[in-house]
Formats: sequence, C-alpha cells, structure tokens
Amino acid sequence: MSMGPYIGSAKSQVRSILDDMNRVFLKQAEVRVAVVGYKDHSDNPSIQFLDFTKSTDQVRSFLDKLAATGGHDPPEDVLGGLQQALGATWKQHTRVVLHIADAPPHGRTLHDAADEYDDYPNPGSEPHGLTYQPILKHRMALLFLKEYARAGSDCKLSEKNRYYREASGTKNNDSTPNGGLVFWEAELGLTFAALQRLVVEAVTTSVMSSTIRSLTASGSIERARGGTSSQRVDYSRLGSIQENEELPVRRPDVRLEKSSPQWGKLEWFDERLVVEGFSIDATVTVGLDDGFALGTSMLDRMMESDTNMPVSVFGLNLCKRRTPFAKGALRLASFACTECSRSRHVVKEFKTDGDDEDDGSGNRSLAHLVDDMRSQALCKAFALEFNSLLADCPEHNIDFVVTSCFKCNDRRGSQGKCMSIEPFLAGKFVKYNGNAGYANKEANLTHDPSNQAAQAFSHFTFERSRGRFLVCDLQGVGKTMTDPAIHTLDPYRFSLSQTNLGAEGFMFFFAYHECNHLCRRLQLRSSATMFMGDGKKMQFRDFWPSQRLGNRLYGGEAVICCSNKLCGRMLNRSQAATSKHSSFPGYRWCDECLPQLDEFKVIRLCWPVGEQGHRFEVSGFFYESQGKRIPLRCPKHDK
Repeated sequence: MSMGPYIGSAKSQVRSILDDMNRVFLKQAEVRVAVVGYKDHSDNPSIQFLDFTKSTDQVRSFLDKLAATGGHDPPEDVLGGLQQALGATWKQHTRVVLHIADAPPHGRTLHDAADEYDDYPNPGSEPHGLTYQPILKHRMALLFLKEYARAGSDCKLSEKNRYYREASGTKNNDSTPNGGLVFWEAELGLTFAALQRLVVEAVTTSVMSSTIRSLTASGSIERARGGTSSQRVDYSRLGSIQENEELPVRRPDVRLEKSSPQWGKLEWFDERLVVEGFSIDATVTVGLDDGFALGTSMLDRMMESDTNMPVSVFGLNLCKRRTPFAKGALRLASFACTECSRSRHVVKEFKTDGDDEDDGSGNRSLAHLVDDMRSQALCKAFALEFNSLLADCPEHNIDFVVTSCFKCNDRRGSQGKCMSIEPFLAGKFVKYNGNAGYANKEANLTHDPSNQAAQAFSHFTFERSRGRFLVCDLQGVGKTMTDPAIHTLDPYRFSLSQTNLGAEGFMFFFAYHECNHLCRRLQLRSSATMFMGDGKKMQFRDFWPSQRLGNRLYGGEAVICCSNKLCGRMLNRSQAATSKHSSFPGYRWCDECLPQLDEFKVIRLCWPVGEQGHRFEVSGFFYESQGKRIPLRCPKHDK
C-alpha cells in the first residue's frame, strides 16, 4: 500500500507530465512512455506491462489497473520488473528508466535486512532465477551506481542514502562521462511536484547527453576535414541498455600532480620549452580618444569573419611542470610560468597529437587550438559590450581569459607538441551552464551575481548576434570564465569544435533558460517560443547603442584590456587611467602586470659595428608580454 500515493499521482498527472516534457523540448520531440508494474512472486499477476506508446489515454487506463496490494515479505521482484523494462520496444537514442521504489530486491547482497525477512535470501533462488552481476557486493542503489560508473556514467546518490559517502568516491577512470550515461538517485517525497521534477529532469538530462553524441557521431553538424576520430566503447556491462553510436575511446589513466604548485620556485617547474605560435592581436586595447571605442564595431567585425581577428606570431620561453594537475577527455592541464614574469599560467596539451589522417606534424592539433583561441577572443568581445551595457552594475560584469597556442620547437623530446597557455584561475571553480541545455540552479547560486550574469550573457550573445551565435558552457572562478563553447548558425564557423552543436544548441539553451532581471534590463526579446512550430517568428531587440554615442550611454565606465597578450584582463576607465607606464606609451596594464615591467629588467651587452660595446637595460617582461625576443642591441643601434 505504501506505493499507492505515487500510483495515484502518476495516474492523475500523466498528461501534465507529458505536456511538460513536450514544452521543455519546444514541441520538437516524440515522447513515448512504457509502464512496468511489479509486485512479488506470490502475487498474480506479479508483473504488469504496457509497451511504449504516445497515447496518454492508454497510459492512464493502464495505471487505473494498478493497485499497491499483496506481498508476503518486504523485498519485491525488482529484478523481474527491470528485466521486463529492458525487454520493451526501445527505439530512440534517448532511453530513460525511471524506477520508483520503496522496497529492495530479493537477495542478501541487495539489501540490509536479515535473511528471515526475505523469502529468497540466496541470490538466484527466485523462481525466475535472475541474479545481478556477481562482482557487485553492496546494496541496491550503491551497486547500481558502481556498475554505471564502471561504464563511464555521471553518477550520484541521494545525500540521505546511508552509502552516500562511499558512493562519493566512485568515479569513472577518465573523469568524464562516456556516451552521456547518467545514474541518479533522489528522494521522491509524497508530492506530485517532486514526481514531475524527477521525470522531467531525468528525461531532459538524458536527451541532452544522447543528442550530443548522436550529432557528433553522425556528422549532423558539418565539420571541417580532420575532425577528431572516434572509436567504440564497450557497454556490455549494461546488458540490454546498449546503443551503437560512435563514442570516444577510453584512454589509459594519467598520473596527476598531487603537490601544491610552488609558484615562487623556478626549479620546481621541471620542463623548459621553447615555443612558437600565435596569439590574437585583438585583446581589445582600444584608444581613450574619440568617444572611447567600446568594442561595438569590433564585435560586429569579429562576428562577420574569422579573418577579422588578427593573429600575430608569438614566441616564448616556457617553464612547465611535467606532471599534469588535471585532465579532461582530450587534454591535460599543467602548471606553468615564464622566465620574465611572476604571473601564474596553465598549459593545456592534447593527450595524443594527431591521428591516422595526420602527417605527424601536429598541424591538426594546432588548428584545433587556433579555433579555440579565436572562439575565446569572440567571447571576450561579447563580454566587453555586455559589461558596457551594464556599466553601473559592476558586480554583474564578466571576463574571459585569453589563450595563445604554440608548437614546441624544443629538441629534447617535446618537438612538435602542440599546446595552449592561459592565466591560472585560483579559487572555487563553478560551472554556470552547459552546451546542451544545463543551467546551474543550485540554491546557493540563485542570487549569485556571477551566475545571474552568466545566464543573461548567454542569452545576450544570441540576441546581439541576431541568432547567429550563442556562447554557453560558461565555467570559471567568480566572474572570470574559461573554456566556453559557441554554437553557430554557420556550420563553417568554429567547425573544429565538438562542443558546437549549431542550431540544435540554440534550442537546448532556451529549453532550460529562464530569463532573469538582467535579460529584462537588456531588453532581450528572443525566447523558447521562437523555436516552436516553423521557427519563423524570430524576434530580437531592434536597436543597440552605437560606438559614436560613447561615454554618454555607458556612464564613462567603458572598458579596455591589459596589453599583456598572456593576460588580457579587462579594465574599466578608472583602472585604465592609472595603468600607464611612461616607457611604454599607448599600452595599458592591469594592477598585476604594471609593476612587473620594472621588476623584470634584463641587462644586455650591445656590440655595435665599429664601436665599443656597452650595457643597456630593457624590460624582459614587456618583450615577453608581446611574444617578442629580447633585443640583442640597444634601441639606438637596433636598426
């Protein structure tokens, strides 16, 4: 009888639940439902089954026949119910099993009760003879979680589960979910609202995950030749829940750095590299004259074409920790610094350079890094205008780190290796939203200014570009973001990025997005309803302040960026006014970089032709910040 309230709630609200799911997916999805009701072996029938159907009337009629009666002992025929669910006519890429239960399966390995409370305490002794995998040794929710984790799932138990602490240490070896598999446990409670949230969240999470891999695997999003190859992952551990999409291969585990970085000791960085590569010139160092350029026209040019993001050659002597401190699905991250700076950096490099289509030179990896570098530069241009529009709300300003990409020229084992470098972010890392619909709605972030700004910023980028771009997957420390994703309407823009889901990405964002006070303040008009039906009802804000209006519109608080190409931190006008250096006219520096111009002076000996040699002093930090080699001659003789 304890399941009665859940059956009653599902029965009365099934139509609302399906309507909610259709609303979440903007009426673009086919939602089918199957129902399995299970009792115990002493009941007749012990299993009741409705195969997949789109008819809410059929589902309601079936639920009318279910009654929470019978049972001889506390455990139920859970394994029989799961076997019936796996035998349903699954056909979609997205497959969700929503298991609502208040009693465990039979078998002492699957619950905590004593044998006298279980009619079938020995695994495999039930009439159908079913057993779960013999390697599992713990209780039901925990062992299900562990089995999914072994297949690379995103797994979590309810915090009220007695095994929550043990489960918290259960992760797949590669630190990222494979194929979008998800296993979550939640305490349902007794209200319909809880049931509704559970169903909708479970389905939407699975849809987003499976769509990402199906789009990537099938090539629905156009990619430039040379995109990342993929191999199959073995899902045999999950029995009937198996799909055939092409998925990234599980790479061998990588040993990670366990000690804290010793930033003040160059000798701790045990790898010295000579690298050459590229940086974006548009770190947006704009002039203070002529109404103070705000990035508006620059943003329009950058949106128009990649060729409007000027790239310069950049050379650097890099000091790097050989052992990475973090890893992702494709790249490793290591602590790093440079010879003429105390600034802290992170170097990211691919786990393997090239693939079967490569010529071994690493060009493919470098092309990916250049694409990422340009993508991040465009994000920064969007942020410049976003911040200018919210100039009187500095708590809602955001920034993006700048990246530069390199190819190593060192001959001591690292030659040809491709990598990128960006500022190190110290503090608590937070993921604000994702590239497939996720939006962080944790209670402690509801009123967080950075979280509010991140959600509104993603919406702003879609609106400002009139539906051509959407910046998402926002994550970082406080207001400083890194590793964003950009969905593009044009399939040839940022085509090397596997996080670019194109127009589908737009829909995913709006399926989850809830406009906040910043969206309303920016007068953003686009919404989820635009994607319903024929998609021809696109609405955008008609007018954006032009560059010519300058300070009058932005209250004198417009922004520029630090001239250090390895920093690029945004500065407002008041900061810019105090960040000049008399030896370097035309440049602006953040409070971290400005003093280093004098701290890292280098003495050189100049030997001009026909003259006596003499010493001269230059700022090593300045030349390093511009990606230039320190000159061998003084300014007078360096012709």
